[in-house]
Amino acid sequence: MPNSNGPDQPEKIDVKALSNKYLEEKERRERADALTQYEELEESEHLSSLADDPFVDHDVLNAQQQALEDGQQVQVIILGAGFGGILFAARLVEAGVKPEDIRLVDVAGGFGGTWYWNRYPGVMCDTEASVYLPLLEETGYMPKHKYSYGEEIRGHCERIATHYGFADKGMFRTAITRAEWNDETRRWSLDMEQNRGPGHEKVRLTAYSQFFCLCNGVLNHPKAPKVPGLESFKGQMFHAARWNYNITGGSPAEQRLTRLRGKKVGILGTGPTAIQAIPKLAEASDELYVFQRTPASVGYRNQQPTDQAEWETQITAKPGWQLERLTNFALLCQGEPADERFMTDGWTKLKTFSAFTGRSDAPVMTKDCVEKHINDYIEQDAPFQERIRERVDKVVRDRRTAEALKPWYHTWCKRPGFHDEYLETFNRPNVHLVDTAGTKGITGASPKGLLMGEREVELDVLVLGTGFRPLVNLLDPDPGAKSNTVIIGMSNPF
Repeated sequence: MPNSNGPDQPEKIDVKALSNKYLEEKERRERADALTQYEELEESEHLSSLADDPFVDHDVLNAQQQALEDGQQVQVIILGAGFGGILFAARLVEAGVKPEDIRLVDVAGGFGGTWYWNRYPGVMCDTEASVYLPLLEETGYMPKHKYSYGEEIRGHCERIATHYGFADKGMFRTAITRAEWNDETRRWSLDMEQNRGPGHEKVRLTAYSQFFCLCNGVLNHPKAPKVPGLESFKGQMFHAARWNYNITGGSPAEQRLTRLRGKKVGILGTGPTAIQAIPKLAEASDELYVFQRTPASVGYRNQQPTDQAEWETQITAKPGWQLERLTNFALLCQGEPADERFMTDGWTKLKTFSAFTGRSDAPVMTKDCVEKHINDYIEQDAPFQERIRERVDKVVRDRRTAEALKPWYHTWCKRPGFHDEYLETFNRPNVHLVDTAGTKGITGASPKGLLMGEREVELDVLVLGTGFRPLVNLLDPDPGAKSNTVIIGMSNPF
């Protein structure tokens, strides 16, 4: 399969004309209410039940000995049991801290973080597994594919916990409601509340630790649009980050969505989740309606099984291979010089993403050179985005649909995606793209479905693929909030 994720050398373009086109498309979609058009599911008056954990087995967890008791003291308490918390715990064990002196606290029902919650059909990572999955060298694990699927990633989280001896040190279904440092005892006092499931009262306890580590991550608070009348919808509805297999059929391991036969299904959003879930929904439902305000930028993924011989003789042949590969990946993604190219994929071709991430060799920025800096990035980025739009024309047969699927914005404006089946899905006769740019999104909902001005689309099932709480609040005056960092003495997580 060809790789058309962008050329290495930029082409000369009309920066002004392209910028005007981008601005025109932006103004068609941009809303005055910005981030306030959304609400977090947990805080929603009508939709909060959609934030409940559909995967937890309360009976099994209630029968187990809990990792923390009221009044217990341990050396380290880590908030978060995703990759951040797991890696922190693993490195502590490597440094000599005993696993029995570590606890990981998480509101989820197990290890995994965002990979615990995101179990929608088609879920996978679009970063190469050899660099995305941590501690492969330490655990000796070989990923099954170039890009790992969600169940494998969640299993790797559990593998790391077992390897380092803290698999039974997770205090799950538990929120930390207060954290306070005591100067006299030199200990953290942590108030917690554990959800024991329906029919059980919440358990409240206080634990104490010498160290308190914040590894609570970012992609874990799903949000929903404040669509007028959404609570009146009489069909079935759920958020993609709390996928309800009781509605769709199937399971995280067996993703055959048999209960969608004969159904009209709608998915709201075309972000990374939707890119992966839409092909699966299209296969299962009678009619699929994809509600799109801003099209996704979707390059080739080129998925393939891991070649064991290549893995053993080339990728993992020498000690320290994963750190070396990670470093190479970071340099290539930022468009910085690298002695070798260990991989060729969409991310490493995407040199202008450094406009979002920054780069170590960036020149000192002054007011006089801002315009040139921006124009340089636009010139470098334009060929990549043009290849993305050309791919749409090559794959999608209906011209009107193809035009609506083309991304007219800079790469760094919306998280890019990489997928082999997404665009092809729009050639299916049962898949309908509902372009909401003209109304700047959904304007309302009815008991039967969704509204775009005068148009109503009737649905049996509605999937909210509307993402998560933003990584940072740029309007917050706290410098810690701007960088998503807690500054002791200036800000407090509780």
